Amino acid sequence: APCGGAHSTSGGVFIMAGAAIAWIVQKQRSIALSTYEAEIMAGSLAGCLAVFLRGLLEELGHPQDKPTVLKMDNMSAIDLANDPVKHDASKHIARRDLFLRELVERGQITTVAVKTPDMVADALTKPLEKSIFLKHRGTLLGATTP
Repeated sequence: APCGGAHSTSGGVFIMAGAAIAWIVQKQRSIALSTYEAEIMAGSLAGCLAVFLRGLLEELGHPQDKPTVLKMDNMSAIDLANDPVKHDASKHIARRDLFLRELVERGQITTVAVKTPDMVADALTKPLEKSIFLKHRGTLLGATTP
């Protein structure tokens, strides 16, 4: 939990043709001092997997003409990802964790805001109310749409 002395868990899931095709869950390398920082770290981790998947799809004959959509539920993190100007609040964030911003600048990723209850990847990283977990599980398995 941010500011709680523990490493946050980052997670991401990629949905294609209605079901999860790839996912990642990983303890963050450093302790995030805010939810904003934890979300930037998670976005950068998901961005690494997105780069791999985009390359794989290209090799399989599916050109990647549009950016991959990355859904996030923290507006400050979305603002940082989309603003090439270094924010004062992000000076302490490690360069490797700002990879997400580079992917946005390259046109490989676009960030979209979603409400926290609609974050499907949360099913991989934290305990949820049963109804929300079941909804996200259905999305991961292709039984419902996100």
